[in-house]
Amino acid sequence: MPPTPDRLSRKLEDLPDAPGVYLFRDPRGRVIYVGKAKSLKSRVRSYFQPGGAGQFPKTDALVSEIDDLEYIVTRTEVEALILENNAIKKERPRYN
Repeated sequence: MPPTPDRLSRKLEDLPDAPGVYLFRDPRGRVIYVGKAKSLKSRVRSYFQPGGAGQFPKTDALVSEIDDLEYIVTRTEVEALILENNAIKKERPRYN
């Protein structure tokens, strides 16, 4: 079942304030972006804040394609960096 905006909103609300890696997926389930964060909660939510649109066209295009997200919590930022690097190599996301 494809996620609804409500499901995405709930995921955004449930993000932990911890380091980790996040993966944005398009409606087909393909990974379109992999990122790392010191705080998943603040970094991932920042993509969806009002008022930021128009500053970075590439980011606007990315956000318009996001249908789902998943995240992996890590113990440290270094672990997140390594995991992000491996995920980008494996998934080859469009926006990375």
